[in-house]
Amino acid sequence: MQVVRGKNRHLINITSLILAAIATSHPASAGEPGTAVITLQPVPPKTLPPSEYPPGTTIVGQEIILGSVPARVWLDVYITGWAPNLKTVQATLSVTNFEEDGGGFRGENAECLGAPANEAADLYYAFQLCDTHADCRAGLGGRSDPCELGDFAFCTHYPVGGNRYFEQTYCTSYFQHECVGNWIGHDQSYINAIDLHFGIAFGITFDEGSSAVDFHPSYLGTVVLDIPSNANGTYTIDFSELQTFWYPEGPPGTHCGGLPCPVELQAAKITVPCGRCCYGLGEGDAGCIDRVSATACAGYGAGAVFHANETCSDDGSAASCLPRIPAASSWGLVALTILLLIAAKVSYRFRAVS
Repeated sequence: MQVVRGKNRHLINITSLILAAIATSHPASAGEPGTAVITLQPVPPKTLPPSEYPPGTTIVGQEIILGSVPARVWLDVYITGWAPNLKTVQATLSVTNFEEDGGGFRGENAECLGAPANEAADLYYAFQLCDTHADCRAGLGGRSDPCELGDFAFCTHYPVGGNRYFEQTYCTSYFQHECVGNWIGHDQSYINAIDLHFGIAFGITFDEGSSAVDFHPSYLGTVVLDIPSNANGTYTIDFSELQTFWYPEGPPGTHCGGLPCPVELQAAKITVPCGRCCYGLGEGDAGCIDRVSATACAGYGAGAVFHANETCSDDGSAASCLPRIPAASSWGLVALTILLLIAAKVSYRFRAVS
């Protein structure tokens, strides 16, 4: 379990955080609960010196499409839209897909063109060796000095192979940066924590007299992932519906009429372009393989050709790699007929003049 501190608070876990929320609950507030929107959003790299994603990378909504791999990806957790107030929130990423809904870090759940991706590798928490917290602030958080509320990215000792006498120090790849401008606890009194019991859970609860600030959206945490060279297809990094929730002020049982408060969860997608690989063309062992990445295709030899977002047109033989002739529409046939008539007329005039 990895935990980070709240404002002048001791280290705790998520369970203690929720118990603290119950102990300091206010009287129930009036008003219908609004739907909180919790989003996992790909964001630009947070490094010092500044860095960029691989050339060709794009972010469209909650999806990042990588120009090449290996790569490192930053994902921020945001929340907005709650009403009338927010006392406690926990957002838990479904890392291992224990809810069996197809998300998570595992390559077996990656998709390519509507089907399982071919031999897709797992994603991993970012692995970065360090000597001090400053290494982690710069390498993962994009900041040279500590946040005035304390460090947010930590250099931590971990045993190697389960042996406590042989340790490495590397950065925790998940954090809550309390000094960003849209931090949900900005200028409030609260307890915040990160817990790894059910995936990776970002949580915060507010003390009496304080409440969450909605910056439309508000920032709750960051996770940094390493995308290996043999990643392939689209990975959906979603939330655990059972372990993601929010509460307004009020004693237990009075929240949202005794029901879970309404929440909309927006997953992130990490895509490594996939498609077909034509290999061995002009040789005896030519063929076509579906739903692979450009990196995997390169492993089939110097002559292998990768076509993103396409599938083999036949049964995997060399014929699958023949150029495809797009189906002609009726308007296309009309246009083609007109062009042929014009060409014939010009040719006739040319012969007549000659």
